[in-house]
Amino acid sequence: FKAMVRAASHVSDDGSLEENFEEAINALNTALVTPALSASLVSIFADERAQTTHEQSSPFWIIARALREFHATHGVLPLPGALPDMTADSDTYARLHGVFAAKARADLQEVLARVQALAPSAAGVPEALVKLLCKNAAWLQVMRPGPLTPPAGETLRATVESALENPDSNLTWEVVLRAADRFYSSRRHLPGEFDKELEDDVMELKSETSSLLAALGVQGPVPEDHIQELCRFGAAELHNISAFIGGIAAQEIIKLVTNQYVPVNNTVIFNGAKGTLESFQL
Repeated sequence: FKAMVRAASHVSDDGSLEENFEEAINALNTALVTPALSASLVSIFADERAQTTHEQSSPFWIIARALREFHATHGVLPLPGALPDMTADSDTYARLHGVFAAKARADLQEVLARVQALAPSAAGVPEALVKLLCKNAAWLQVMRPGPLTPPAGETLRATVESALENPDSNLTWEVVLRAADRFYSSRRHLPGEFDKELEDDVMELKSETSSLLAALGVQGPVPEDHIQELCRFGAAELHNISAFIGGIAAQEIIKLVTNQYVPVNNTVIFNGAKGTLESFQL
């Protein structure tokens, strides 16, 4: 295919190809791949709510079922219609854009027909929403947040054990911070808050951490370095860290209020010492 593209190009005196042909050849490795569904979209299509819809189904799940049936029929998702940036003269680019837009409209009409067939009285399924989900079908996600304090179970146990074995994982701080919460519940002060009790607090926090790990069924070392650091920290609050965390919280609120962008799912840990941030679904 590369040879075919190269043969169609005009070669300049210095042996270089026309710029748009060069772009096409360089893009082959990413463009000529079998389309595959993302893990999140596979999960959506496998959901019972996308398998069977009824009068009480939400518009999202009706559209999700229509998209699943479209993909089952054609092996691909609806075309978004956006034409990637490329080197071309204006007339050629406009005509090619028209081809993409026409195919996107045809795909949208097919999905709309499926939505109407699934829910004949679906006045509550706006065409604008169908168009939006068709355009962004490849990136759809359904957030399934867990409780603020997830119950002990195999998934949580395996996640914590893996974190304790990885010295670079920030999830270890989650374990120690939860142990600090238990410490506070029984002693009414945070570890290291009073200098004269520092050594005792280290021992007590270590005990609370061991107890927490046992309750989770975790077989792993007690993170002593993290315990020592948390006690040395002594419940201090640094203004720059507080501002950063407050900014994250404000950003998440804006996402939820405006229904735009993907919100954080469950747990985010910021490590100010290393300048790293990780998200965990516990």
